[in-house]
Order: sequence, then structure tokens, then C-alpha cells
Amino acid sequence: MDSKLVKEWMGKGLSPSRDFEFFTRRGNIVLGKLWNGNAKVEYVCEKCGNYGIKTVVMEKSKSGKKFLRPSFTCDKCGVEIKIPDLKK
Repeated sequence: MDSKLVKEWMGKGLSPSRDFEFFTRRGNIVLGKLWNGNAKVEYVCEKCGNYGIKTVVMEKSKSGKKFLRPSFTCDKCGVEIKIPDLKK
């Protein structure tokens, strides 16, 4: 999947690691966040093929060192989508 989210950020002159970070980048899901902003997920639903970009909440684990895997629902069909493994 060509990420419109990444193209938008790069088009603004932002660069990875310096201005934003990725938590996961898979074939149908890209999850990243600007250093001073909320995390955004760009996805293509496996069930209905709907494309969308949503803001998701990244919660830290009890130890406070790692993020938990967020989940969200598809805007079109309502199926729950769980983010695959985050970076280690």
C-alpha cells in the first residue's frame, strides 16, 4: 500500500525519526505519529476494502516502557481491526 499519510508528512518537509515515528508498517496498515501529536492509523479493511485514516489512542503497558496494541473499528462495515505487532 502506498501510504498517503507518509506522503503527506514527507510533503510537509518532515522526516522519519526526526519528526515522526512508525509503530508498524504492514501491507494494509500503517501506524505512526508525529512527535508532538496523536497516533494515526491508515488502513484498508480486509473484510470490505474500505480505506481510511483514523486517530487512535496509544496506551502504555503497566511497565510504562512499551505501547499496547490498539484496536479500532472500520468506518464502513464496523469490524474490529487489531493492529499487528508493534515494533519491538
